[in-house]
Amino acid sequence: MCKGGRRKEISILLVGIGGYGENYVAALLPEIRDERLKGIKIAGVVDPFPEKCPLISKITERNIPVYPNLESFYEKDIADLAVICTPIHLHVEQILFCLSKGSNVLCEKPLCSTYQDSLRLLEAERNSGKIVGIGFQLSFSNAVQEMKKDIISGKLGQPRLLKA
Repeated sequence: MCKGGRRKEISILLVGIGGYGENYVAALLPEIRDERLKGIKIAGVVDPFPEKCPLISKITERNIPVYPNLESFYEKDIADLAVICTPIHLHVEQILFCLSKGSNVLCEKPLCSTYQDSLRLLEAERNSGKIVGIGFQLSFSNAVQEMKKDIISGKLGQPRLLKA
């Protein structure tokens, strides 16, 4: 909370706005986003080929800065949260870089491709004091979160098999 009881605005960096990243752009644009997402702003987008995103005109109309890489964004700005929707082979280095700049990270699945990289990321997360989350389709939806609470509480009995 800020002075006066107002919530601090949360700044979000979108990394990769083509493909699945377009869903984040659409969900976070002010005229589209859910009322629950008040208090956020898109600090910038990073994509080497932003013109491939069908929503690029909406991004530029709102004067949201577009950068070709993470380094150029962090030279000028910071973000509370970096959302990474890039090819898998880029995830590890991008997550490590964003953590080193003080951002929490939400990365689309899969997080990485090797066990060793997962250990590197876990150590970096712990050392940074930030959070790394993995987006997995509906895993953060209200319905799935409510079901998770019911399973954990035992409301549904002892699980025999859980499958997604």
